Amino acid sequence: MERIFDLLLGSFDFGYSFSVNILTYLIIKLIDNLNGDKQVPTYMKRIIAVICGIILGTIMGLTEGFSMIIVYSFILSLVSWDAIFKPLLKHYKQLDYFKDGSLSGLE
Repeated sequence: MERIFDLLLGSFDFGYSFSVNILTYLIIKLIDNLNGDKQVPTYMKRIIAVICGIILGTIMGLTEGFSMIIVYSFILSLVSWDAIFKPLLKHYKQLDYFKDGSLSGLE
């Protein structure tokens, strides 16, 4: 069991995954605040996540050398956003994106 756990931990770069999620959140939050009453469409949020992942992945690839771990970690970042971070943001409503005609976090 310990061997499987070590294999899983060695297959992902959790710092990269977390960085992609944080950068994506900050950019979407900025766009959301600049948009006023218009909500940022879901497809745009996904495009931003992919662009952030590519940018950070390129930086990591150039500095540390490309590895499949970056690809696995990017996929993990997308899944972890939906499964872990987004539910946390919904729980803390002031951190969530635009909701119900008001800009969350600005009241």
